[in-house]
Amino acid sequence: MRKSVLVLLGICSSVWAGDITSQDRDLSGAKPSAKIFFQLTSEGRRQNNAWIYPAQQVSAGRRMGPATPGNPVVISGVFSVSDNQGQLRPAKLALIRLVSLDGYALVDEAGADADGRWILTPPPNLRGAYSVRFRLDNRYWTLFKQNYYHYEWEGPALNFPLSESVDIGSFRPDPNTANGQLGVLYLTLLEAVEFFKKNGIALDWWRLVRVIWPGDSDYYKSDEHSVNLTNAKAWDVNLHELGHSIVAMATNSNPGGGFHKIDECYSANLAWSEGFPTFFAAAVRLALDDPDAKFEFLVPRRSPIQIENVPPDVCAGPNNEWHVASALWDLIDAHVDGTDQLSLPFKRLWESLYRGHIAGFEGAWNLLQKNLTPQERVLAEEILKQNTISFSLAGQPRSRRFNLRPNWDGGQTKSR
Repeated sequence: MRKSVLVLLGICSSVWAGDITSQDRDLSGAKPSAKIFFQLTSEGRRQNNAWIYPAQQVSAGRRMGPATPGNPVVISGVFSVSDNQGQLRPAKLALIRLVSLDGYALVDEAGADADGRWILTPPPNLRGAYSVRFRLDNRYWTLFKQNYYHYEWEGPALNFPLSESVDIGSFRPDPNTANGQLGVLYLTLLEAVEFFKKNGIALDWWRLVRVIWPGDSDYYKSDEHSVNLTNAKAWDVNLHELGHSIVAMATNSNPGGGFHKIDECYSANLAWSEGFPTFFAAAVRLALDDPDAKFEFLVPRRSPIQIENVPPDVCAGPNNEWHVASALWDLIDAHVDGTDQLSLPFKRLWESLYRGHIAGFEGAWNLLQKNLTPQERVLAEEILKQNTISFSLAGQPRSRRFNLRPNWDGGQTKSR
């Protein structure tokens, strides 16, 4: 079975000079309509550097009792978002702020925990009316409307001093509004963070990413370290664009740029620049044992884009991003497919590439093979050849299928 990878535009490293913009026109669908911009404007109001929207109350609050020595008055509650099926999910890591009604004075702020719960502790001498506000921001990204206005959801106003602690209840962005779509986007971005944590990968390399929605198109802009997105629900497109920023933060990759389409071949740098983010989107969301793993929104003209079973009409070799993404996927997936009988942990692949200088997929392969056992390398080379990519064994005939048993640490062979 032949394989291939997705084609977009260039990615950038944290050490690149100047701006490299990943303009992924072939990747995504139509530009946002004027309707969404009108809705976002009509649903809220602009105040200082933010657009303010009403937060929808999900459950009622309650009084928590007066303060006692050593136990100051606190304000608490839960912040949630709705997923694509309308189910309520905790907005973990989201930022909760206590601000003056005019938005100028910040009194206290805190992050939501894994259950979406938060606690604010106002100073005992606070006087006047202040508002609880919510942002879908955290240490990993900040969500912006165009022109870098923050998104903010407004909860109840409280008059200070308070005589007792209060739980204001549970709030969320209204999922039936345009601004409520950001809840779905936030959950998708959280998947990426949780994916690294689940794989035991520390995130000390992560720099704050500016996420702009709705953007005029889907792209990553290196000089601003910004990800521009058009469709809050297009999880695969959005993870791909975030993937550009991840490669920029965590590797020293040569930039690739230029116009491109998914089925064609370009430079090796461009194919790597686009291939890894596509692979990353698959690794975060798709099941490793799926015999026909595919995306949902990527490249509408050829949807659904398959990463496990790439059509034979796609340009072959490491200069095509679809093949690069598919080869990377086959290195970690658990589905037996032809000579694809190796399943490396994502962490091992990541540690091979982390901080490495990568010029095209061959540069990535040179880093990866150093951390493979001889048996793993043979199986990995078979995977590359099955995806129309061959470096060290160029010109040699395709070897017969392997059926090895696992006898090394870290990786495993696949079996029927």
